[in-house]
Amino acid sequence: MFKNLNLLTLIEYLLVEIDKLTPMEKIYETYCEELYKISKLNFNLTYTTFRQKFIMKITSMRKSEIIEFCEKEGFVIEIKKIEEVLKRKIVREDYDL
Repeated sequence: MFKNLNLLTLIEYLLVEIDKLTPMEKIYETYCEELYKISKLNFNLTYTTFRQKFIMKITSMRKSEIIEFCEKEGFVIEIKKIEEVLKRKIVREDYDL
């Protein structure tokens, strides 16, 4: 079911989950490096935070690349846990149908 979530729901989940980790900016920096290994897209923009850089990078990636990142970093979990993290029920609109 995790792989059936749509792109926006996956990104929303990742941001909420990563925001709970510490030190947050260092973790975003590390994850940015991992994203660049998965997807060869490169942006030569200036960011004020690694979180911003992460968001710009992950929103430019294909869903299959985001799933690859989730699998590699251990973010593939049950839908029930995702609902707990997001503090809402996963509904039909959260899935690719």
